Amino acid sequence: MTERRKFADAVPSLVLLVVAVFYCVASFQYSPSARAMPLGVATLALVLVLVDLISLGEGRISRIIRRIFQGSGAPAPVPGLDGQAGQRFPPARELAAFGWIIAFLLLAIALGFYIAIPIYVTAYLRFYGGKSVLVAAATGLGLVAALYGMFELLLGYEVFEGLVFGDIM
Repeated sequence: MTERRKFADAVPSLVLLVVAVFYCVASFQYSPSARAMPLGVATLALVLVLVDLISLGEGRISRIIRRIFQGSGAPAPVPGLDGQAGQRFPPARELAAFGWIIAFLLLAIALGFYIAIPIYVTAYLRFYGGKSVLVAAATGLGLVAALYGMFELLLGYEVFEGLVFGDIM
């Protein structure tokens, strides 16, 4: 892979890195209680962007990161498409990924985030990621528990409960 291609693959992450640093710095202009959310999101974004930038490398750690975040860890469904930078997945696979996002949004609007998140994560990891039912369900439930703890308990922020279970109807 050429140096120019490596840089082109890194540009989106570098832009996100700049944005995350800006939000991190800007959050210190707020009161301590108001800065918790933007600082937490910015810090998480910084960590994820740095992991992404490291994954673009050629070394052992980069390959390990790519393998971990590839999905199921199984061989790629199409020969030659193993998640390496610059390679493209078939259009049907990309459309399916958008379908998963749309399904999550519809679930969240109808049932609320705390119900939609474990359903979406469990289904996605099981059917699209190839994980076992136990791993998929544990991940979905663990994620919603962490989000509930962060938003409801630590921040005192009520998360949208959906049209079916919320106060809207």
